[in-house]
Amino acid sequence: MKVLGIDTSTMMGAVGIVDGERLVAELRADVAVTYSERLMLHIDGLLKSAGMTLGEMDGFAVNIGPGSFTGLRIGLAAAKGLAYATGRPVAGVGCLEVLAGNLPYCKFQVCPLLDARKGQVYAAIYKDCHARLGGLARGARGGHKGVDGIPWRGGARIPGIPGG
Repeated sequence: MKVLGIDTSTMMGAVGIVDGERLVAELRADVAVTYSERLMLHIDGLLKSAGMTLGEMDGFAVNIGPGSFTGLRIGLAAAKGLAYATGRPVAGVGCLEVLAGNLPYCKFQVCPLLDARKGQVYAAIYKDCHARLGGLARGARGGHKGVDGIPWRGGARIPGIPGG
């Protein structure tokens, strides 16, 4: 299954294509201008470098946050537009959950952090990353959930962390 992914949640944006578990192509960019000026050019360049067309994609994935409100809206609008134009499905993916998924068999709780700027961070605590990402792969994922199903709270100040 070929999936085009879009991440516009931070100043370091990315688009990529995966085919099953294999990364086909990826483009990262430190966006000094807004994503609205560059995102579709990046997607076009990515498809060209991979020797693929938009019609070959089986679906789209887009980062649903947390992150820059404007950046997320641009990414979501682009993914929805591509899905509508091609008739393919689109899936929202929480970036903190994906970061936690890098430690699928960790016996400890995992707490990924992202800089929320202005001295704050985005954070969540996950108990069982392997089970959570298994649900994501099956498309059975709900919203952002932390430990024991407690909803994620963005921009929280965390004691003991500089700027937190």
